[in-house]
Amino acid sequence: GGPSCQNGGRSTGAAAQTGATAAHRTPRTAAAAPRQPNHTKRATMTSWAQVSKCWKVDNGDDFDAKALELYFPAAKDHEGAEARKTIWKAMDNNGNKYVSLAEYDGWFNQHTGQLETKAGCKPVAGKSTIFTYARPVLIRAFTLANGVAPTSPHKAGLDGDEYVTRDELRCLMVVTQAALKIYRLFESADTSGDRRCTRDEWDAGLEHMNNELKSYGLAGDLVSDDFDKVDADGGGSILLDEAVHFFLDRLCDDPALLRENVSETKELAERSAKNIAVAPSKPPAPEKKKHKVLTTSKVWDLVVNQGMGAVHIQRACDAAHLGDDITLKAERRGRGFILTATVPRTFDAWTWLDEELKEVLSDLVQDISLRGVKKKAPAFDGAPPPVKPVVVEAAAPAPPP
Repeated sequence: GGPSCQNGGRSTGAAAQTGATAAHRTPRTAAAAPRQPNHTKRATMTSWAQVSKCWKVDNGDDFDAKALELYFPAAKDHEGAEARKTIWKAMDNNGNKYVSLAEYDGWFNQHTGQLETKAGCKPVAGKSTIFTYARPVLIRAFTLANGVAPTSPHKAGLDGDEYVTRDELRCLMVVTQAALKIYRLFESADTSGDRRCTRDEWDAGLEHMNNELKSYGLAGDLVSDDFDKVDADGGGSILLDEAVHFFLDRLCDDPALLRENVSETKELAERSAKNIAVAPSKPPAPEKKKHKVLTTSKVWDLVVNQGMGAVHIQRACDAAHLGDDITLKAERRGRGFILTATVPRTFDAWTWLDEELKEVLSDLVQDISLRGVKKKAPAFDGAPPPVKPVVVEAAAPAPPP
């Protein structure tokens, strides 16, 4: 088999990685109660505990810097250059001298999966554990490296800023190592698992983050006030992009990458607004012309009960909710009251509305009558009234001549 991931390796060419040693970790003490982990958002990802041990220091707290340099060689010496030649051949599998994000992803997964298999860690659904753990930050690593070198003009139809070229490969290895370490820093502080680090989480994770920085040979001097420096957009929580831009200066010494980081940091600050993703502005929808609806009205005359007024009638009508297209208005007219209904001209249920209003206002009025409609004679119930007999008087005899 290949060399052991934890024992083999060269010293990195990056100053941030020189003399890295695994520091003993003091158990984290929470300054504030952490939020409950968001298992839904992490359902398709690998937790740090599930990442293969071949990538970790002996106590399992952080990445082993030697292992990262061995499999993502960034050293400027001959050995590092030769290792990157092999990597480029595997990464640029179609030989077009450009590597896309998809090709980088595929190479990373296959490259790390081979090591994990040798270490006795089986891939899950064809993916290595470190790939599924750190996939979000790998995208950031790629976008930082793909704009470092000038675009080669010999490939028409390809945007060099969307691809990594051979000249940018070492930068890609440098930023891959740094991004993995940054993601571990960020993820260890983000105890809620929502891809945002609040101030409480930052303060609670300071001890662990400082110990991790010390294990990479750096100064572990993070303090609470640094939260505002990392939270570039002032949104109240640190996003992964902000963490990458802040910590890259500590974990990387490549001038070209640092210039690219400054450029992207400015762009991030310009487009960020309260931690929301940038969305292309949509043109305003054309205003729809409002068509005037033709209406018609009818009036009811009311004889209200004692103590009742127009306000009581109006409340009862509003509470009845007889229809969105029916407008009812009660008002006093002279000594009496009227109720006006305004409806679209297509309305043809006046008989129904008349019956509904009589039901709704039955406790408030003595009588309600729709103008223009003759009242029907009340139907009698029972036997017909007796008919008086017609008395026919006998004709008086004619007087004698």
